[in-house]
Amino acid sequence: MATKSDIARIEASLGVSLEVLLRQEATKNTPLGVLAARFALSIGELKEFMGEKGIQDFAPGATATEVLLIGYVRNDPTHIKRVREHEETQGRKMGRLTKEFFERTPVQVARDLLGRYVFCQAEGGNVIQARLREVAAYQGATKTTSPGASYAGGIVSISQKFGRYLIDIATGEEDEPSCITLRGGNLILEDKVESASGPGNLAIALGINEDNVDYFQGASIAGRRIWVEGDAVNQSEVRKLKGNSPNCKGIYKF
Repeated sequence: MATKSDIARIEASLGVSLEVLLRQEATKNTPLGVLAARFALSIGELKEFMGEKGIQDFAPGATATEVLLIGYVRNDPTHIKRVREHEETQGRKMGRLTKEFFERTPVQVARDLLGRYVFCQAEGGNVIQARLREVAAYQGATKTTSPGASYAGGIVSISQKFGRYLIDIATGEEDEPSCITLRGGNLILEDKVESASGPGNLAIALGINEDNVDYFQGASIAGRRIWVEGDAVNQSEVRKLKGNSPNCKGIYKF
């Protein structure tokens, strides 16, 4: 059972009583796993608290991934690894690109991403997709290289430059800085297609902002938060532009 100090910690950070907040959430049909992760409690602790306060068990059963997300809140490396493995397994079944795709040089990955579709889904939000038209490749570190460039291939990091968020995906091997940055694409809407030119604009178009950046930070590209599907364009259509930094191996577009 969650201790009184646990509840006090949660209520202090939220600025509202946990009981009041849970009753408000009852109208939203929020999954228990999401609530538990948000409060850094186990689902069992949350259920006990709800039962003690007479709050109806309104939420549907949590999915395996939602249960594992509790580990992200607690920054538990074991849980984080299990989340990624679970999401990657599900991604393979759905025909999404796997982490192995990104365990290559950044140039190979950048060229091979063009024409494919990137999908983003913020917590509780709609899926947003864009066809990739411009991707930059980086290898090696500079003073401005983000820590995410040293992640294992296929791990997403959200960096920030000039006040704008950028979507980076690590490539190659862990601890050897290299990554690609998604720089532009065509946003696929219900009744039209809109261009999102520039890495900051593309991140905005895909729904990434200061409220959910932590949700995408460190996610597997083969997971349920951000993923890539579809076929690449013919390599004869790919053009290379001059890099924008000493470690940039080229900006590729079609």
